[in-house]
Amino acid sequence: MFVFRGRRDGSSLRGKRPGVSDILTEAKLHVCVIDGDLAVRDSLATLLTLMGHEVRTYAGGEEFLEALRAAPDSCADCVICEADLPDTSGVDLLQRFRRHRPAARFALLMSRKDAAFEAAARACGADAVFQKPLVHGTLKRFVEASRPVAGCGFGNYG
Repeated sequence: MFVFRGRRDGSSLRGKRPGVSDILTEAKLHVCVIDGDLAVRDSLATLLTLMGHEVRTYAGGEEFLEALRAAPDSCADCVICEADLPDTSGVDLLQRFRRHRPAARFALLMSRKDAAFEAAARACGADAVFQKPLVHGTLKRFVEASRPVAGCGFGNYG
């Protein structure tokens, strides 16, 4: 789940009061969030939308792949995916996605630290592996490092 690390008085741990300018970005990207937990999907989607991005959410890998099949000309600039999805593994989904969309960045979210899994995920092409809870700055840096994929857009996607 998304966590903004701050004090009760609203100031951040670095002594700076967070504001809208700390969240907003300039480039609008197409981001897909895939997680079996509705609360995680909604919180990540809300944060990414506040950053100015267009977001689609999916409860599982098959739902995401079906959306890709239904709109093959649509794509995502960036995918954020839970490692342990209800219907498939995040690594399996990553491999299937990479065959069709090699330019998009792909991050896996893990509930627990597992160095062997992280190494395997990176060997399969994951651009990043994050451990939950995810801090907003970490997510922002990952997404902002993404570049729009030529001709990419959601259109009727999802």
